[in-house]
Amino acid sequence: MHSIKELINFSKKEDFWYSWGDVYMQGCIGFTNGFAHSQKSFPVHIKLYIFSIENDHGYEAIPLDDAQRVANYYFNCWKKGKVISKIEESWRREDLKLSKILSQLDTIKLKKLESEELYNLYRTIQEIHEKFWENIMVSEAVAAFEENLLPQLIKKKFGISQKDFLDLGANFYVGESIVQKYQRSLSELKQSKNSEKIDRLLNDHIKNFYWIRSGFHGYEELTPEIVNNEIRDIKDENTPRAKEIKKNIPREAKDWLEFLSLMAYWKDEKKRVGMQTNYWIFKICEEVAERKNIDPRIVFNTTDNELKELILHDKKISAKFIKREISFVDENGRVTFYNGKNHKLIFDSYFNPQTDKMDSVRGIVASKGSHTRISGSARIIYNPIHASMNRRDILIAPSTRPEYVYLMKKAKAVITDQGGLTCHAAIVSRELGIPCIIGTRFATTAFKNGDKIEMDMNSGLIKILEK
Repeated sequence: MHSIKELINFSKKEDFWYSWGDVYMQGCIGFTNGFAHSQKSFPVHIKLYIFSIENDHGYEAIPLDDAQRVANYYFNCWKKGKVISKIEESWRREDLKLSKILSQLDTIKLKKLESEELYNLYRTIQEIHEKFWENIMVSEAVAAFEENLLPQLIKKKFGISQKDFLDLGANFYVGESIVQKYQRSLSELKQSKNSEKIDRLLNDHIKNFYWIRSGFHGYEELTPEIVNNEIRDIKDENTPRAKEIKKNIPREAKDWLEFLSLMAYWKDEKKRVGMQTNYWIFKICEEVAERKNIDPRIVFNTTDNELKELILHDKKISAKFIKREISFVDENGRVTFYNGKNHKLIFDSYFNPQTDKMDSVRGIVASKGSHTRISGSARIIYNPIHASMNRRDILIAPSTRPEYVYLMKKAKAVITDQGGLTCHAAIVSRELGIPCIIGTRFATTAFKNGDKIEMDMNSGLIKILEK
């Protein structure tokens, strides 16, 4: 294990892939524990994973050389056609187990469960969830490599620009995404004229997508009112399809595109399972909060052991957990937690960039739209739950996930800090025909809400016009 001093020095010597967004502790347990398990169960894995929570934001860091090593290994495994299919079989088994349990929860009245039964239900869900993440975590390493290193490799080796590679990748996506399924269901509702059929379709839609507005940071119930508002927002015109690039692609570049498209599908499935699971995890936490007469946010920010002690032994939990500040480091399957001064040292070393003097950022044009330049008011959203969006606003987020889609559909354009070929924002912006620039790294911190900004849809440059 690295000491604190070694971890701080390591942050200065190595290059990292970073990801961040709004979280509660309970929303992260599945994937952080799954990450640790994967370090023990897979022969080739990310050796060091760093995660911090500060001011309701979660931040993760992965060494890029680790990401490259893992991505290359599983890319070569995919070409041989054995290991990847076995991994997919493993996470699909856990998905089926979870689906079976979660499908029964509608009939289980949480209030009627004894404390031990409630905790056992929570732990059963989390254990299967962790096993799912353990087996699908390969896609996280691939995302880190794809976003930071692969574009330069493709350009150097094959002469394909980052933008062309992104355009090419749009034609390789495997299967139907969460957003496409959701939009198809909404369209069926909008086209139906029979009132009885509409009621049935509406009930089916909510039953199938009750989890669509949940995430790492809580949930919002999908109601008939919300669905009807979304139906009214559906545009009648056809969404523009990703343009096909007429270019001879070298075999290895095509292999990478096909592999990344499979990983994009895995990431989409990972989001779906995470959203479904966290919906019920937060429901259980709310039940605990009601029984103990404490703020639900305190329970949302507990660790596994803290929640166990609260449910089974009525152990007091600090009200400071409303704003949890904690770091933990997964190193070869061993997890170490850091609080107080040591947490601050880790957070400041890895996740606290100085962006006060920045007046522009640059990213990758993922979806150009119909205009060369787009201007509007910056609207920075870390947590889409209960957020609103003006149609003149430009949505800025660390990254987007399915629960952001209703905001994306209202936004004038979308900007993200993170993102590569297979990121959610790139895929969805193309599906919906929304102008989008991804991978800016610092947009959420360089700009402020209300800043008038301009997006150059040729170069990917975004600058402040007026503060």
